[in-house]
This record gives sequence, structure tokens and C-alpha cells, in this order.
Amino acid sequence: MVSLFGDSSSSRVAIVYNGVSATNKEALHFLRNEAARADSQYTFDTINAKNGLNRGDYKALIVMNTGFETGVDPVLSGFIQSLDDKSGVILLTFIKGSSEIEVNSYPASPSTEGVDAVSASSLWKHKGSPFKSNKDIKAMHGEWLDLVLQYIDKQS
Repeated sequence: MVSLFGDSSSSRVAIVYNGVSATNKEALHFLRNEAARADSQYTFDTINAKNGLNRGDYKALIVMNTGFETGVDPVLSGFIQSLDDKSGVILLTFIKGSSEIEVNSYPASPSTEGVDAVSASSLWKHKGSPFKSNKDIKAMHGEWLDLVLQYIDKQS
């Protein structure tokens, strides 16, 4: 078992993912750009789950789950289950093939691997999607980012 976070006053946040996919690249790019644009106090370190995590002093840990229509990537599920302390862990799920423009937030429960969770569509471009415009898609992604930042803020 792995023990978790040290310094709740830290501004560092770890983002754990499994594999390099188009959705992962888009989400990381969006998160970093929008957080910088909003003058976020947080810095984000990206970590492939298969490479392990150098714990350091992270305020929170975002586990980015992509590539599934339902459920959690088994590698990421195992990673979350290996944590002694799940406080400060946020499961961010991009639902494969979803055409919903809504963002959902869930409290920790067995279906969310025992951690707080946020879910949204994995779509990033209007072309060929049911979304009316790229503006709608950007607004949806902005909403999940706001929820994730609110969860991180609660970790003080």
C-alpha cells in the first residue's frame, strides 16, 4: 500500500493517466492552458500510471480515466486501490462515445473507486459530433475543470 499526500498547502497537483491517447493529450492541454489563463494557483505534473508516482508534496491527485464507455480503466483502478489514503484523489472520467453535453459530479462511493469523481464527454471537436459548436464543447470542458479545481480547493 502507498501512503498519500504530505503538504495540503502545496500548489502542486499530480495528474495520473494510463497511456497516451488523443483524449489524454487534449485533456492535459486544455487543463494546463485554461488553468494558466485563469491564473490558477496550481501547477500540474503529469504521470503515467505504469511509471509509478514520486509522491512529493502534492495537494491533490487527479486520476484521468479515458477510453471506456463505462467503468474505470483496470490499471487506474488498481492504482487507486493501492492508495492507503484516498482523500485528495479525484477521478476524472471522459466517457468514450458520449454525446451528452453535461458534466456530472459524484461523491466518493464504491462505483467511483471510493473517491470523488467528475465525468464528461470525451468529444473535443464539433465536426461530426452532435454538439452545436466548438463553443458548446469548450464550455462543457470548462465546467469539468471548474469542478475539479473546486475539489482541489477543498483539500486545505
